[in-house]
Amino acid sequence: MRLRFLAAVGPADARRALAAQLMHDHNRALLEEHSTGFLSLWTEPGTPLLRNDAGTSIALGLLFDRSANTRLTSLPNWENLERVCIRDFWGSYVLFTAKGASHSALRDPSGSIPVYYGAAGALQLCASDADMLRLAWAEAFQPNLDAVRHWLRFPFLRTAQTGALNVRELLPGMARDFGSNGARLRQAWSPLPFVSRESGITAFDEAVSRLRGDVLHSVRRLAEGQSSVVLQLSGGLDSSIVAAALSEGGIDYRAITFATRSADGDERRYARQVTEALAVDLQELGEAAVDWSVRTASGPFQRPPSVLLQPLRSAQLAAAGTGALVLDGGGGDNVFGSINSAAPAIDALRLCGAAGAVRTTRNLAVRHGCTFWAAVTSAIRRVRRKTIVWMPDDSFLASPRPASPDPHPWLESLDDMLPGSADHLRMIAGVHHFLIDPAEGQPCNLHPLISQPIVETCLRIRSWLWFEGGRDRAVARAAFRGLLPDAILDRRGKGSLQSLFVKGFTALRGELRSFLLSGQLAEEGIIDVAALGRYLDDAEQPRDDAYVRILEIASAEQWLGSFG
Repeated sequence: MRLRFLAAVGPADARRALAAQLMHDHNRALLEEHSTGFLSLWTEPGTPLLRNDAGTSIALGLLFDRSANTRLTSLPNWENLERVCIRDFWGSYVLFTAKGASHSALRDPSGSIPVYYGAAGALQLCASDADMLRLAWAEAFQPNLDAVRHWLRFPFLRTAQTGALNVRELLPGMARDFGSNGARLRQAWSPLPFVSRESGITAFDEAVSRLRGDVLHSVRRLAEGQSSVVLQLSGGLDSSIVAAALSEGGIDYRAITFATRSADGDERRYARQVTEALAVDLQELGEAAVDWSVRTASGPFQRPPSVLLQPLRSAQLAAAGTGALVLDGGGGDNVFGSINSAAPAIDALRLCGAAGAVRTTRNLAVRHGCTFWAAVTSAIRRVRRKTIVWMPDDSFLASPRPASPDPHPWLESLDDMLPGSADHLRMIAGVHHFLIDPAEGQPCNLHPLISQPIVETCLRIRSWLWFEGGRDRAVARAAFRGLLPDAILDRRGKGSLQSLFVKGFTALRGELRSFLLSGQLAEEGIIDVAALGRYLDDAEQPRDDAYVRILEIASAEQWLGSFG
């Protein structure tokens, strides 16, 4: 399966010229799948499509009916199709609809398929990735240095601003209308109804039942009918839950795991326990050398992963194979409410009174390995603290820096939410930073745990339930009791890449110094060269986490070099 597309809205003569240009590009086998008076859509072969009989709507990707729990093969002819898709359907899709000369593009709330847009001459363009958009873009993409500054000061917050000038991203759950009066954005899906006090799930057993059902149904539906399904299995709870759901749904799949040379990042024994219990084949991969080539970067729109993790991703995709559907447990910590604050105690106090707050505080103290009174103190500090949309990180950055984060539609009403719900929603918004754009020759990659039904249910589950019994992700653990080995569900620790990062940073210290201090980030005045130099000149093994930050800055420098 493929999920790559290019769409153009505008005059027929401009679209015909683009179609002729694409036909003459013999290196690409694109299919013109849809053409109306104002919209043309091209896809990569193997991209699933759904149409309505009237020819006014087309969706690419996968769509499922919530009530019937079946995959759709066509679209209904309803006028309010967008609303129906958000309310009654779910999936990994982009929907285009037409009404007269007006068109709209809707990105599903999970954000599984990226949507980038911009204007090129008389055409308004949408595409899944840079390579597809480049086919209709008149000039080479130019770096957006404001986006670089934003990425580095507000890590992991993915907003509509991209790394290329004049290219924007349609965020998950958003729609963009194109018409004679120009273009405008609309929020088609909002998390607010699911975090409201009225919609919350407050009973642990109900939360367990709802989550188990949603995960089992969602994972199975996404994987059904695929010729080759591969799971990236870390051995941790989240990817193990996806494994259990695949096996319970009767899906034929194989698993890939990764092990560092150091013990803290070697999770193979846990991955083996999962695959042995589920009778699934497991392939084990080891560390690979860092490649500073810009070919390992993620493209011009988003900053790539850490330079130390890029070889791992490349090895995993190669092992999966071009034609596979690759699944993972991405976003599990975030969606399953692994909140690293005392905010759930505040939620419990406001909704359940003193007894609920005391119980939750005790659970949080056990979870975080602190005293009850330390947890109380943390909760008091959280109440007094002014709401922060996104925590900035100014380390190793020069001035001036962006004063506040770019707006994100999900984060505009945090003051009106319970503090635990606000922290949970902030975490879920941060998941999308880690999603990688599709690319030619790479397998299709989906993240089942951020599917719309799962996210909506998890937002409704009150924050204190996730820490029942002093365990993080307690609802998810209980939901899959009996489907996974107890050794997996009862783990209190998890794998760490700390040794990999420390060793990698130490080995690359000299290269990093020359790479960063004479690079474009330094030339543009984005990074604090003096502070970086002092840290990199210290020959001792890192005694803090600043080396992780430096590796993040290195990935931004590598990304910036891809425009050369």
